[in-house]
This record gives sequence, structure tokens and C-alpha cells, in this order.
Amino acid sequence: MTSAVVDMLNDLWPAATRAALPLAAFTVVAAKGKARRTAHIPLGAQPGPAPQLAALFGPPPSPDQQLQQLVEEANAEKADCWFGVAARATGLDGFHQGTRAQLVALPGLWVDFDIGTAGHASKKLPASLEVVVDEYLRKIPIEPTRVHATGGGVHAYWIFEAPIVFATPTTAGHQLAEVQDLMRRWQAQFFGIAQQRGEHVDDTSDLTRILRLPGTANWKTGAARPVTVLADGGERYSLDQVRAILKDVKPLTVGLGTAAPATGDIPAVEPWSPEETAKELPKRLRVHAKKRPERAPVINAFLAGKSYSSGGEHHVVRQALVSWISWITEGRADVETVCAMNERCYSAREAPADAFAKFESQLTAALSEAAGKIGAERAQQQRQIDEYRALVERERLARVNRRAS
Repeated sequence: MTSAVVDMLNDLWPAATRAALPLAAFTVVAAKGKARRTAHIPLGAQPGPAPQLAALFGPPPSPDQQLQQLVEEANAEKADCWFGVAARATGLDGFHQGTRAQLVALPGLWVDFDIGTAGHASKKLPASLEVVVDEYLRKIPIEPTRVHATGGGVHAYWIFEAPIVFATPTTAGHQLAEVQDLMRRWQAQFFGIAQQRGEHVDDTSDLTRILRLPGTANWKTGAARPVTVLADGGERYSLDQVRAILKDVKPLTVGLGTAAPATGDIPAVEPWSPEETAKELPKRLRVHAKKRPERAPVINAFLAGKSYSSGGEHHVVRQALVSWISWITEGRADVETVCAMNERCYSAREAPADAFAKFESQLTAALSEAAGKIGAERAQQQRQIDEYRALVERERLARVNRRAS
């Protein structure tokens, strides 16, 4: 009899799938307080030890065995535990969870519901599991393949018939931006329901997201709240089925750097490259710090790669920082470049494991909001220019007609 976590691993990544992804890894993050460790378990077959070593020490542990051991160690240490839904590239060290550039494949889509008030900042949450099931999950055409209780909420997963494999410079596959848009639109269905009900559903659509691991415990409130499997073995879905459901669904925030294009004299909001971000962002932050000296300590610490806040206030300072970055760059900054800058700061303060994903999620949403609003303002300015030009042209033609008559 296998454990819940091993069953989940085999559900997300069946043996046939693993064989086709020799360079993919299943990422697990364990954290207790400020201490954390990350493990990347190869999904594909790995070279075994030399025959003499194998005879002496036995065969290497399988992915299932490695995962089970990690869970048992985390539970013994009373540590929180998360996993990356998307498979990462093999070869990452124990200090990095993997960025978007290091994602290899995605087994399905998900949504995260917080329930009640214990351990949550928002008070406008679904009141119970029954509310989540009846008012959210049953409002869309297809049922989840898996549902997990997280100790403070519910995670629902819709698993694909075959995982989405991302393209690389040397291999064909799906574009990361296309899949990220699919994920945002999937969760947008539930954001819309939440708005109608006056409730809140977290945006966890970033593909690097880590989610709580079944078979472990949620220690956020100080007491053990088990992370369990409520349902599994549901139907798997094709990409065409998902696309058909989402054909009329748009993200509630515009895609990063895809604000409505302007024409004429008002330039469109174009995203920066990593190189442009690395060069331009520090300049703009320094100028902003001079204009707003009360923000200088946070900005200077961020640029120096140092911790810019302390524990209790960090979520407030983090949200403020991503907001400043988003608006001074007009929503154009490259997410991965900014996250790499922030990673130095988080390493300096030994931030909790999920802090990296939260920063990236908040930054992505803030950049999208800024790009959308600035793009809309520019489009409005362009319309005013076009209307003025049309008026001038009508008056010119009227004068020509008067002279001709």
C-alpha cells in the first residue's frame, strides 16, 4: 500500500510520462521558521552506480522512495512542506526552487481556495468546504481530477491526459507565455465567481507556484493541521477540452506587457528585456528614492541585495515594493530579472520557502495592473489626438469646399 504523497506523484507523473521526460524533476520545499531546504527528485531514469558500488550499497532509491523519505523527515521536524506542480529541470541545487526559465512540463491546472479565517489575512473567504464545492467547483463544466485539503483551505487540480511540455531553444513544445495565459484564464473563472459573492480567491496562477504536499501538516497557526487528499482518480482532460471551456474567458488582469496597443504618436507599452530591466530598473529606483526619501531605506536595501524588512511587517513592505517597481517601470519590467534581484534579499533574511513564490505572484499581478492602466491611459490619449486630427481635417475640407464654391 502506497502513501498519499506517492499516489499523488504517480497521478501527476505516471511512469509512461516520466520516461518521456528524462531531464525533469519533482521539486519539494520543506521549511520550519526561517530554515528551509529544497530537493529536486529526478522523474526520469538516472544512471545507476557502478556494479561494485551497487553490490555494496544496493540500488539507488526510486523517486517514490525519495519523496516518502522527505515527507517523513519533514513530519518528524514539524516542518511545512510544498511541491512544485510544474516539473523543473534537473540539476538545480538545494537553494533554488526554479524560475520560469527552468520549468520543463506542466501536468495540469489548479486553483487555491482559503477557507474561514484561521491563519488568513483576508476575512472575505468562502466559509466552508461545502461552499467551495457547491458555489465554485460545480459552476464550471468539468470536475477536478484531485482535491486536497490543505489545513486552511482546498486545492483543486485538473490533470491533463498528457502533460504540457515547454519548448526550448532546441526542442519543440508549448510556449511558456501561452500556457501562463491559459492558467490565468482558468483561475479567472473562480475570481469572477468570488467577485459576485463578495469573497476572495488567491491568485496562484504563476506557473512556478508551490502548493502544500499531501501527507504533511500545515503549521502556519502553530498547531498541526493535516494536508490530506479529499478526492482523487477523477477524469483527465485534453488541452482542447480546456480551451473550449475558456474560449470566452479573459484574465481579470491583462497579460504582462500586453496592454492595448496605441497607434499614432502615443507609443505602446512594450515589455523590457532582462537586459533592459537590469539596466533601467536600478536607475529609476534611485531617482524615486531621492524624490520619496521615506522610501529610500527599502529601495536601497533592495538594490544592495539586503533584507528590506523584518518578519511581521514584511508582507506590507513587499506589496509596497512591488507596487513602486510596477509603476516606475510602467509595468514593463521583466519578472524573472526582478525576482533574481529579490532572491538576494530573501537569501539574506532567510525568508520562508513560500515567500519567493508570493513575491513573484504579487509582482506579476502588479506589473499587469500597471501595464493595463497605463496602456488604457495612452489609448485614451491617442483617441483624443485622433479625434482632434479628424476635427482639423474636417475643418480643412470645409474651407476647401467653401473656396471651391
